[in-house]
Amino acid sequence: MVKLKVRAVIFDIDGTLIDSLDVIAESLVEAAKEMGYNIESKDVKKLIGIPGKEIVKQLLKVSDPQQIKEILGKWEENQRKIYAKRVKLYPKVKETLEYLKNRGFKLATATSLTSDKAKEILQMFSIEKYFDTCVAADDVKEGKPSPDVFLEAARRLDMKNEECIVVGDTEYDILAAKAAKMKIILFDPQKQRLKTVKVKPDFIIHSFQELKTLLT
Repeated sequence: MVKLKVRAVIFDIDGTLIDSLDVIAESLVEAAKEMGYNIESKDVKKLIGIPGKEIVKQLLKVSDPQQIKEILGKWEENQRKIYAKRVKLYPKVKETLEYLKNRGFKLATATSLTSDKAKEILQMFSIEKYFDTCVAADDVKEGKPSPDVFLEAARRLDMKNEECIVVGDTEYDILAAKAAKMKIILFDPQKQRLKTVKVKPDFIIHSFQELKTLLT
């Protein structure tokens, strides 16, 4: 595999560091049902990667701010009930973060989650200490596929865009990284994601062991 010379690695969180997509999707399906809407888990998964309120708007065709807030609240409540029991880190995440940190890489997360939720998740899995900064949707003007979260991460790390590489699991990560003029690694643990993305990433990995090899 081609080896890269970069100084900073920017990670998405959901679906990249943590295996959480099923829980996220099922929680929204249930929240929507409670509010009288019928949606399918597979349709939620297609949109995971953009801010939650945008997912609600697109899938439920809701525009009223108060109704959106109520749905988001139910979604969050449903997630909390099962998150800690069912969600886990992908294999070798901690080992890889430790490796990268020891090699002198600057590390950041850049997510469509809110800052409070992102911090809570990183603390839940005891990985917050590895990151120099965490950029969330409410830290920037526009969420993915806008490049704002990645550009803000680079700014906080005091790195040039071309010195950063992004690790993400959706086409929204690919689009945002390319808009930021950064290289993008698609994390595809099930070896299925490449079939669904129209914009191709610079690299594809199926495990965090491969990430260590790529960034040696």
